[in-house]
Amino acid sequence: MTLQRSKYHLSMGVVSAAAVIALAPPAFAQIAEPYQPVSPDPTADDVLTRSQSDFTPVGGRLGSFFLYPRLNVETAYTDNTLGTPSNKKGDGYAIARGDIQLVSNWSRHKLELLAYGQARNDFSLTSENTQTYGAALNGRYDVNNNTSIDGNFRADKQAEDRLGVDNTIFTYNPLQFLMLDSNIRAKTRLGALNLQGGVQIVKLSYDNALGAAGTIDESGLDNTRVLYQGTVRYDLTHSTALIFAGQYDTIDYRTSVFGDRNSSGYRLESGIGLRITHSLVGDIRIGYLHRSNENPVYPDLSGVSFYANMAWTPTRLLSVRMTANRDIENSVTLNSPGNLRSTAQIRASYELLRQLIVTPGFRFSRVTAIGIGGSNNEEEATLQAIYRFNRQFSLTGKYRYFNRSAGLYQPVEGSVISLGLALTL
Repeated sequence: MTLQRSKYHLSMGVVSAAAVIALAPPAFAQIAEPYQPVSPDPTADDVLTRSQSDFTPVGGRLGSFFLYPRLNVETAYTDNTLGTPSNKKGDGYAIARGDIQLVSNWSRHKLELLAYGQARNDFSLTSENTQTYGAALNGRYDVNNNTSIDGNFRADKQAEDRLGVDNTIFTYNPLQFLMLDSNIRAKTRLGALNLQGGVQIVKLSYDNALGAAGTIDESGLDNTRVLYQGTVRYDLTHSTALIFAGQYDTIDYRTSVFGDRNSSGYRLESGIGLRITHSLVGDIRIGYLHRSNENPVYPDLSGVSFYANMAWTPTRLLSVRMTANRDIENSVTLNSPGNLRSTAQIRASYELLRQLIVTPGFRFSRVTAIGIGGSNNEEEATLQAIYRFNRQFSLTGKYRYFNRSAGLYQPVEGSVISLGLALTL
């Protein structure tokens, strides 16, 4: 029998400083993308995030820093509040969120502080009420024109998404956890050769849950993941580059209810980087991954790995982002050391009007539990429309449809629709 507990990892996204800033809500990924293109940046000309002077918040000057406060209120409805495979219960809820960003205005180096707090209150199923908060410190030290060192440190108290892959229905409240994430990397350019390397440490600590039998000890979910990453990029021409990337990581679980679940593994990939003017930008790689499990009960895993991060901007009004990734993620299934997640995603942003941007998206993932077999397919479709009144006010409508097929993990289907008003100073 597969024993499961609710858990949800999140990735952090910071909206372009020209627009609003935020620590992103949970997304379906164990850690932010393992590799980032050294150069160029596929998001630099994205219709959704690029700087537009008419809608750039002014902020407040504090010496050599700028302060950007933001307040967002949102109302939403979901037809599957608890993420159950049957007997779905719908409910509406309201969210109030405050963010601040303090960013330096230096000619060299960069320092940025972000913090947020959010409260969700459900109208009927008040057991789903949550309070989440977090902060991040991002910095860049420019050694010279060709070399820099970046550091990112963040702490988040978050709640699981009820549609997450390991959600179970026997917990009365969404499971909450504390995530501590530190990341430091260095990059340098030697003529046509670009080098980047770094290390990331992510520690997850889960609160005890409440169920019908009382308190549920969730310490078996606590884990620490350490990733070492390196990328070599050689520019063949101004528009083409060869890429070699490697990653080694370990996952250590604090306790092991059903035996040792610790594991380690690596990814080795090669590919190309493209920059065809501003129309097509990004990286494509393919390679090999291997996972070794310390417990001999779980067989080792080997197979193909892949990664893609491409942006296509045919006009100034339209941009398309295509990503793909195959990697190991942490698991809260107590008799599995992790999941193998293969994901492909596409998102388009279209400036329908000067003030209105429409963003449809679609994601497909296949999630396979390591060591015990069984897999599920996930499909997620989203539609977002942002209407910007001016520099301060914007109105955002969102729709999300999610479906996970039957398999090892419980199937689930749900939709969420929301409308939010944001004020950014």
